[in-house]
Amino acid sequence: MSVPRPRPGGLAESGFFAGRDDEQTVLRNLLTGLADGVGGVVLVEGEQGIGKTALLRRAFGDAAGAGFLLAWATADELGHRVPLRLIRECLGEPLGRAESVGAAHDQANSTAEGAEAAERAVSGPLPSGDPVLAEAEWLIAEVERRCAKSPVVLVAEDLQWADEASLLLWQRLAREVGQLPLLLAGTYRPEPAGEQIGALRSEVLACGGQVLSLGPLPAEYLPGLVEHAPGARPGPRLAEQVRAAGGNPMYVREVVDALLREGKVAVVGGVAELTAESPVRVPALLRVMIAERLSALPEETVTVLRWASVLGQEFRMTDLHMVTGRSTADLAGALDPAIADGVVTEAGGKLAFRHGLIRHQLYEGAPPARLLHFQAARALAAAGAPKEQVAAQLALARDQPGQRDQPGQPGQVANAEWVREWLAGALPVLAYRMPQVAGQLLRDVIAATPDGDPSWEPLQAGLVTVAFLLGQYDEVQQAGRLLLAGGRDPDRAAEVTWLMAYTLLRTGHPGEAIDALKIAATRPGVTELWSGRLRALQALMLTMTRRLEEATQVAERALADEERIADPFATGYVLHALSHVSFVGRDIATAVNRIDRALAVIGNSDRTTDLRLMLLANRVAALGLLDRHGEAIQAVGQALVVAERAGTSRLTVLRCTLAYQHFESGQWDDALAEVEPAVGADLGAGSSIAHGLVALIAGYRDDGAVAVEHLAAVSEQGSRAAAAASNSHYLHLARAVAAERAHRPGAAMAVLAACLAPDAAKTMPARHLLLPTLVRLALSVGDADTAAAAAQAAADEAEREPLPVKGAVADHCRGLLTADLAPVLAAAAYHGSAGRPLRRAEALTDAAVLLAVQGGTAPASDWFDEAVGLFRGMEAWWSIRSAAARLADYGIRPSELGYRARPAHGWESLTPTEAKIAKLIADGRSNPEIAAELLLSGNTVRAHVSRILAKFGARSRAEIAASVAGRT
Repeated sequence: MSVPRPRPGGLAESGFFAGRDDEQTVLRNLLTGLADGVGGVVLVEGEQGIGKTALLRRAFGDAAGAGFLLAWATADELGHRVPLRLIRECLGEPLGRAESVGAAHDQANSTAEGAEAAERAVSGPLPSGDPVLAEAEWLIAEVERRCAKSPVVLVAEDLQWADEASLLLWQRLAREVGQLPLLLAGTYRPEPAGEQIGALRSEVLACGGQVLSLGPLPAEYLPGLVEHAPGARPGPRLAEQVRAAGGNPMYVREVVDALLREGKVAVVGGVAELTAESPVRVPALLRVMIAERLSALPEETVTVLRWASVLGQEFRMTDLHMVTGRSTADLAGALDPAIADGVVTEAGGKLAFRHGLIRHQLYEGAPPARLLHFQAARALAAAGAPKEQVAAQLALARDQPGQRDQPGQPGQVANAEWVREWLAGALPVLAYRMPQVAGQLLRDVIAATPDGDPSWEPLQAGLVTVAFLLGQYDEVQQAGRLLLAGGRDPDRAAEVTWLMAYTLLRTGHPGEAIDALKIAATRPGVTELWSGRLRALQALMLTMTRRLEEATQVAERALADEERIADPFATGYVLHALSHVSFVGRDIATAVNRIDRALAVIGNSDRTTDLRLMLLANRVAALGLLDRHGEAIQAVGQALVVAERAGTSRLTVLRCTLAYQHFESGQWDDALAEVEPAVGADLGAGSSIAHGLVALIAGYRDDGAVAVEHLAAVSEQGSRAAAAASNSHYLHLARAVAAERAHRPGAAMAVLAACLAPDAAKTMPARHLLLPTLVRLALSVGDADTAAAAAQAAADEAEREPLPVKGAVADHCRGLLTADLAPVLAAAAYHGSAGRPLRRAEALTDAAVLLAVQGGTAPASDWFDEAVGLFRGMEAWWSIRSAAARLADYGIRPSELGYRARPAHGWESLTPTEAKIAKLIADGRSNPEIAAELLLSGNTVRAHVSRILAKFGARSRAEIAASVAGRT
């Protein structure tokens, strides 16, 4: 979008710009940096009319001509209901893109032969993810793609009116300007700026950006500002009038333009002065002046402008055509006087009111704006406009203040038959893209729907879905019970029951959910398709409540039925439930087989994304237990790409899952790159475990301050959630390392002893990884009973689930307990072959200590040197110090090489993944291209690029490329 051009006539025609020298210098410096590939971010704050837009136009108006890509948009209070509207407008992406992309994706994933099965696969009740989050990821990738072609200047004005999703995306982009040739510039008014603007301001300052606060224009610039209108310097009375405008350029412009238009300024001898009869005008009368200005326009022009005012501060001729029914040529003719008088200006491919006060003056006229919104909504709906645009107009028609019996009141919106019909058809989009607005409209319309109206049932079911998506679980139950009592469609009732059952599970009532599913599956009239789906969910919930025998019976019966019904959705959930049974029963091979069958059945439809991600996460965990880390890393990397595209809440779990695989493989920097996006997020157990893994790596690396910070970040609530999480062993180990670093081995042992609790074998499936350390600590403090209990737990784990890794752990524990060197060395050998460097290094250290105690030094020294080399590869400096302290009394010390750290800067400091990404950056690849090349998620690539910049001391991708080129 091009920069809005000033109107012809009056003060704006000359392009006169006064003052703001310091601010212009800041913006020019940012552009200079951008030309060198260095991004930046700036916010400009100030009251309406103070010159924010003029400043940015002055600085960036020629950016496109200088080789930059310029994107520019303005938010308004009418558009904040549509998620991501501001950013989409800025990038020129139309509404409805996500809807069409989703449809195309489903079409691409279906075939002519399997069309019927594909339709069933995508008709499940649960969404694949959050389409707003999914589109946010797409928009960020789009910005990155554009930055790969040329530096980008992205300007977003009036951020105080921006929708929440656009503000959050703007914040994310602000954090990325350090790695992109992207200059973000935004404007906002201090009033009405809420908490979100405050958070945005803080984010900008935190990432090195700047905030420019514009105050009144200094008095010495006001005469020059006035002089450009009449072509003469102002006389004393006119200058006094201008000073009454308080240094606000917009007020000055309106006052002077009004006086000139009314012929109340005379120019004599090069001096412009008020005539004697001219009244004194002050800014408080600005609305009067605007009203007088509008009254001078033809009535037809004002009518068209009123319609334009309901479309927002900026509007398209195509939208104006839809809401008025008039031809584009007719509208252009009606608008010509407004453009000539400067009421409306061109704004790239759109038109815009010169400032908000003009639009408000029109908007508050007659007929009531609510009626115009209602009529606009109907016209837009009839013309096939994007559903979000129609819904926003209906919401505005509903929200305007006034009497309930006035036209356009909620009663009119709710009672309109066309609204009921349109809303029923629009729900598949609105429920997921605008759930708050959809919920408001649904409640109104349902309340006004006559008894027996056939639209009531689908609308009521839509309300259940919307309430579910908003997490309003009480309303899910209330609205669901009404539908179950008054609905006639058994399958729709079954779908609603599915959502109600999920709600009961999330609110801690799984027993009620299971009972409801059991009853619903046998309700008269329900089809086999939905009966099978309800049984599938029942089986899954039974596994979650550890009613495994009953779950197996229900699942196997449902699976037998599914062979006849052939519903991929239900079959996938049944196999998912059975894989859970196998996991709990420690039959990992069977679990993997069932997961693979489920993945093959459900395919790649958008509507099975959530189930697919759950299956992939469990598959990765299973592959990790089987020590197939390479496969696991590749599989979860692919899952992360799918999860980002879907905007699913499972991103954090998947990131942590991939981080765990990197940790066990000794790729700790890669683990941190994955887990850091989850750190600090309010994501329950996932966030807690993320903090725990960062703290664990920091502890091993002897960075106590970081370890303490992240352990402290795990709140009490997070601790309880993390304690029940399947990977809580990392948090326990982090706390144990912290205690041992503080020379409190007893406290460290007590932390790990939690894995010996009676239910720990079920709630902490990876507890075996804690047991060798627990045995060592218990022996070091003389607690033979705990050491024996830990060794027995390891043996029990190996017997219950005969995996090679658990056998190695049992050997390690038994060797420590009995001071038998052979099983400890056997464990070290297995961990080496399985690609677990930390576990091998710890086993070799323990073996060296055992041999040293027995008087052997030469092999012990060799084992210790190898352990030190492995620790050094992970930069586990505390592990080296701790091991050295244990062996020092026996005269065994590591060589100096053992303490030599990897360089902190330059090419040698890069990990293998970072080196690959740096080379791709040097080849000119964008982040999305790098992600596709390496099968990484976009956020993972961004995390790595930030690390590369820091290690090279670079300010831009161009400097990374130069560093890579300098090495070759």
